[in-house]
Amino acid sequence: MLLLVLAGLLRPEAWVLAGLLWLWHGPAARVRAALAAGTPWRAAVGPRDALARPGLLAGVLVAPVLWALSDLAVTGDPLFSLNSTSALAEALGRDRGIAAVPRAFVSFLSDTARPPVAAAALGGIALCLLAARPLGLRALHVLAALFGAGAITFVGVGVAGLSILPRYLTVPVVALCLFAAIALAGWTLLEAGHARRALWRGGAIAGAVLGVLAVAVVKADAPGRFATELRYLRAVHDDLEAVLAVPAVQDGLRCGPVTLPNYRLVPDTRWVLDVGEADVIARSDDRRRAAGLLPSTGVALVAVGEKNVRRIGRADGTPRTTNRLPDGFREVARNRTFVAGVSC
Repeated sequence: MLLLVLAGLLRPEAWVLAGLLWLWHGPAARVRAALAAGTPWRAAVGPRDALARPGLLAGVLVAPVLWALSDLAVTGDPLFSLNSTSALAEALGRDRGIAAVPRAFVSFLSDTARPPVAAAALGGIALCLLAARPLGLRALHVLAALFGAGAITFVGVGVAGLSILPRYLTVPVVALCLFAAIALAGWTLLEAGHARRALWRGGAIAGAVLGVLAVAVVKADAPGRFATELRYLRAVHDDLEAVLAVPAVQDGLRCGPVTLPNYRLVPDTRWVLDVGEADVIARSDDRRRAAGLLPSTGVALVAVGEKNVRRIGRADGTPRTTNRLPDGFREVARNRTFVAGVSC
């Protein structure tokens, strides 16, 4: 529970897992005991069991309460994280709402776990259902709880109107990976000489070989695409260093900070120039734009070229005008990736 409390300070999925842990050791424990004794569980569990294991119940509440108190202390709104995330989802035009959950749940699970692992996981689930007793996997309820908790959280995200994103399915994807591992190696848990052991082992080996061959065929161009991406990133960095080294740009740095279309290259620019936070600014900063605090002097960089504009000149939720030279800035340098303007 302590680990789940700490995890709950980072991600709300842990709140659901903490609640399940309390239920398992609290009310559910009484139900299991009643069933084991052959007595009706409804008679064994009463209203007081809702407060069973108060220490664990407190653990369930600690993380969400601290989260809300932190939001209240910092922003004045105890539900700031929820409200701001929902507003951001609307501003970015992302899929949200309960209607988007069923399709996204299936596609995100498959894409995040990767189709071969997802397919193996389905096989693992089927094998667990067919051979749970000979496998002796008493911990299967843990995998089921992981998957269920992640699914419940994902549905909750849709109900709350937040962005429907793949990372919200990290917990059930972990469960899928474990089920896939059972499909491939679960035969080792069967006793030697068991009738299903040899059949399962042969099927697992054949499935693994076929999976590797399929991925090799489908992803044959992956190394080339990866190398191309690395070359592109190197070219962008080299062009950034080159444009910032132009004498006219160096002179402009004495007049004010460097401004960029958005936050994508702020860290790189600060690294190249070895300057502080106030010396490199994103023109997409809503608060600065709303308050009229964007600098009118200094150096402004703009991305040029279709791919460069798409990759580094634009960002979700930001106006395209941020990738233009601001009024009063004159062009002093240009290369294949950037145009630099100066105003003093």
